[in-house]
Amino acid sequence: MSYKSFAVAGGLGGGKPGSANIGNLIVKKLIKVPGVHVKVLARPDSIKSPAAKELTELGVTVVPVDYSDQSKLVAELKDSEQTLIDAVATGKTGVKLFVPSEFGNDTTKVEDEESPLFAKRKVQLDLEKKKIPYAVFITGPFADWVGTFAGPDKDGKIKIVGSGDEKISFTAINDAARFIAHVLTETPPSALSNAVYRIQGSTATLNNLAALYQSKSAKQIEVAHESPVTALQRFREKGEDEFLSFLKSDWALGNGLVGEPLSNSLWDEWLPKDVREFIERF
Repeated sequence: MSYKSFAVAGGLGGGKPGSANIGNLIVKKLIKVPGVHVKVLARPDSIKSPAAKELTELGVTVVPVDYSDQSKLVAELKDSEQTLIDAVATGKTGVKLFVPSEFGNDTTKVEDEESPLFAKRKVQLDLEKKKIPYAVFITGPFADWVGTFAGPDKDGKIKIVGSGDEKISFTAINDAARFIAHVLTETPPSALSNAVYRIQGSTATLNNLAALYQSKSAKQIEVAHESPVTALQRFREKGEDEFLSFLKSDWALGNGLVGEPLSNSLWDEWLPKDVREFIERF
């Protein structure tokens, strides 16, 4: 028997596109599973949004919550939900399974407390300390955003940190949502407890992708390389606005793959898209 009752924080979309968008897609995948009930937790100012209306018409319960009031949040979930999927990093509550906001680089081995990725690792450690079962999904960067990672910038240049020869795992947002919904509804609770799922739609190097952009462009595209040290310094100086510089430097240091063992084989019918399918002629 698997989980059938879910609450999704960040299921309406909007806000930061990464977590919020995948939350909305996970909801739409879950409701297609017979016998599954889904509740979306939404900020009060979003309760009348087009996304809320769409999900309500699809049979999803959408309720307003104040994420800063943990007691009310726990009360909203108590005895009604088995699994909380956190697509906006709300915090922990008294549910039977917690799916923290990950969906990116492998954070399970991050030890540097100064790293911007340590906040996610800290959530895992906190869950373990409080003995709250959790399931982590590591997807690598979203393939949909390949243009941001490896495409030309506003000046028509492709900027690569490091050699550009390191392999990176990519997974499309929709493919990640499909896999997560499948695993959560088909896997026994005992197997989900403190499990780490590593999935990838494909792998590529930034040099591979840059060359593909060059081949598809009618204009000449220059590729420029900079050292990870330079990129990290820029991130330290400008903070979150330069988070991409941190990510690229992390990939340049060999941390772009989701790691082993891969979980792709858990669903033979998954068949995810290759990141190269998201590079269009321009």
